Amino acid sequence: MKIHNQATPLMWTNSVGGNGLRDYVGTVVAFRPTETLHPYVVWDTASDDGEYYDCSSGDYCITLAEATEIFARRASWLAGNLLATESIKRKEKVNG
Repeated sequence: MKIHNQATPLMWTNSVGGNGLRDYVGTVVAFRPTETLHPYVVWDTASDDGEYYDCSSGDYCITLAEATEIFARRASWLAGNLLATESIKRKEKVNG
């Protein structure tokens, strides 16, 4: 994963987007070496090519442990919503 800023991605999850979202969406924990107060951040990510990601909606953290907890919540929320979207699409195809 490459993100369009100076932060270093530490862990991330990505899924195929679509249906009004960009082609790839996800969540990333990144380290910002120039930041002393909140060096860790959890961002939502979006990409058109699956290689370079834009970041938004950050939670800025003092510790990696705090960022990891937020990441886990965001990643599970994203996965749940993407699964629900897929389920709705399958039902629409069946009921057509």
